[in-house]
Amino acid sequence: MKKNSYMDKLRELAGYDEFGNEIDEEGNVVDAPVGGGNGKVGHGKGDDQNTEIGIDEDGQSDDSWKSEKELIREEVYDDDQVDNGATVEGASENGISADGNSEDDSPEEDIEPPFDTTGSVECKVLLRAKDMQHFMFRHNYTSISGWFGILISIIALVMVIVGYNMYDTIQKIVLIVLALMFTVVQPIQIVLRARAQIKNQDMFHDTLTYNLCKEGLLVRQADMHVNIPWDSIGKVVYTSKAIFVYTSSVRAFIFPYDQLGDADKVKRVIKEKTGKKI
Repeated sequence: MKKNSYMDKLRELAGYDEFGNEIDEEGNVVDAPVGGGNGKVGHGKGDDQNTEIGIDEDGQSDDSWKSEKELIREEVYDDDQVDNGATVEGASENGISADGNSEDDSPEEDIEPPFDTTGSVECKVLLRAKDMQHFMFRHNYTSISGWFGILISIIALVMVIVGYNMYDTIQKIVLIVLALMFTVVQPIQIVLRARAQIKNQDMFHDTLTYNLCKEGLLVRQADMHVNIPWDSIGKVVYTSKAIFVYTSSVRAFIFPYDQLGDADKVKRVIKEKTGKKI
């Protein structure tokens, strides 16, 4: 097993090895169990005999009674999960969960089968930064808030030019900032945010396969898929560069024309299935 030096260092500071055993300053395992002796961790009583240690007056967990070493230990194991996917209480190299059952025996969640792709129109799309930028610019600058921001910037710019000699230095700076806010600063932010989103999110690193099926839009990537029924699509926007199929007010699937092959056919099918006009 490849050790995580950072997590190992935290374990040493907490006084525990990677298997949760208490260790002394020389790194030897201490035989006495954590919380042994006269008082057991999580079962002792505080000054109020009706209040169990670890639970506050609202019935919520209270960590104030715990030692610094125990808090560090919990943080280490919450983050690292003993490097094998088991919880601290049920830590096991065989994948045993906290309730004593094998993780392999847990019931599997029912997965809806993908839509039937027979006779569907298939598109393969690898989203690029320019596709995301186009979507974000279109979404931001066609909304009421987007137009309002542009209006503020235009008014501020006019005020600076027409009444330049009427304002003091502070007022001029404020007007200039407002003039640039929605005409220069925000566009730059959108470009940078779009690039970061494409770079940092794994789902945008692989090709997405869209199938326009009878039941709805099937989106696939590797061994994953999601079914989007046609009646759950809120709106469809057709621009000069792409089709945006919205599933909520702020989320959409992007169909860049230059990756669709027969873009006109894709438009017709989407219009037919959704009833959204081209």
